[in-house]
Amino acid sequence: MANFIIYDNEQGCVVTQLSYDPRIEDPNYEVLDDDKRGFRVFEGEIDTEQNVLHVYKLNAAKDGVENPYAGKTKLEQTNLFERARKNREAAFQKPHKLIEVKTTTGSKLEDEYSSSGWRHEKAIETDLLNGNNDAMRELALAKKAIRDAGNAHAATLEALDPNTDAGADAILAFDCAAF
Repeated sequence: MANFIIYDNEQGCVVTQLSYDPRIEDPNYEVLDDDKRGFRVFEGEIDTEQNVLHVYKLNAAKDGVENPYAGKTKLEQTNLFERARKNREAAFQKPHKLIEVKTTTGSKLEDEYSSSGWRHEKAIETDLLNGNNDAMRELALAKKAIRDAGNAHAATLEALDPNTDAGADAILAFDCAAF
């Protein structure tokens, strides 16, 4: 009796193996191009006594699956797979978090220091009463400090490498608003 291995293109790993061919009931089940959605079906069997099913990936020829952690214990396979998953997630999250830092910076400036805000209005009135520009200069310096802090926070995130375990963990834990 043949077994069928189901590889999920989106997750980038094997998700199950079946005793029947799912393509018989649904001919559109399998996607063979480089589309990141859908599934691939391979005939074969994975020994789940020795191997963790979800660690299997497409081989280089994309005509089957292989275990990149072959020869390791099931616990080691799981740990290595989880580490690789965290690194991929960190690489995916990094550009989104950089945008979030910039958005947070802009929000801080807009909420507290906009030209229609109370701080701006107070600075104009103070300068008018005092006959100088000291309050507006102070306001401008405060805005510059927020921009500089946002840029430094973004630079800290940018310096983290998602391909290293420590870098990936730091990216995943990075608080975009903590500056």
